[in-house]
Amino acid sequence: MPRVAVKDAEGDGNKGTSRMLSFAAARAIVRKLKLKSRPEWREWRKSGQRPSNIPSSPHQVYRDDGWISLPDWLGYEGQARGKMLSFMLARVFARKLKLRSKREWQAWRETCMRPSNIPSNPQQVYRDDGWISMPDWLGYTGPARGKMLAFMVARVIARKLKLRSKREWQAWSKSGLRPSTIPSHPNTAYRDDGWISMPDWLGYGSAGGARLQRLQRLAMKPQQAHRTPVESLLRAHRRRRRRRGHGRRGG
Repeated sequence: MPRVAVKDAEGDGNKGTSRMLSFAAARAIVRKLKLKSRPEWREWRKSGQRPSNIPSSPHQVYRDDGWISLPDWLGYEGQARGKMLSFMLARVFARKLKLRSKREWQAWRETCMRPSNIPSNPQQVYRDDGWISMPDWLGYTGPARGKMLAFMVARVIARKLKLRSKREWQAWSKSGLRPSTIPSHPNTAYRDDGWISMPDWLGYGSAGGARLQRLQRLAMKPQQAHRTPVESLLRAHRRRRRRRGHGRRGG
């Protein structure tokens, strides 16, 4: 049975709870025991190795002070993966942490403060169940909007992805790989600042763009294709008269 060195406090069992360690401190110690089930926990707590400032019934002592479940208490997250919170509930929890970057999330998830029903890699667990981005997960989507890259810079990055459809863009945008400085809806973010189309954004619309330019140039010219036969004959007759007039003056 594993041993943990902890400065003991007077008291026994769950008596004198005012001298119990805080929930986070107690859980950190218990997780070091590497216990993997309720029977193992029960055996250890009766072994005589449990310090008196670690409660034998933590679910009662810490009921209103951080307690979640025994898997979370012992740290055997692998067995509790099927009990992850729904995306919406987990996101509410994550946003209350007031973290402001992916780096802060990565640092926090390595601490003993993360419950076992909150995934360390939410972008994988909730990939098909609501996941949008890390800014959305942590709740700093709003403040980050002002830090979006300029349209031209963002488009250069988007084109380097070599995506070839709107569907591919949407899939990539939700993959967790999209930086917070690249908008998931560029058509909205850059609507008045350079946006043309998704083919232009991703760089697979060069041919289409050229066709559009040719059509625009044709629109500026007389629409010869729509002239009636009579109009064509009159124009030809005027051209012949002008040529004859030039010929007589020249003679």
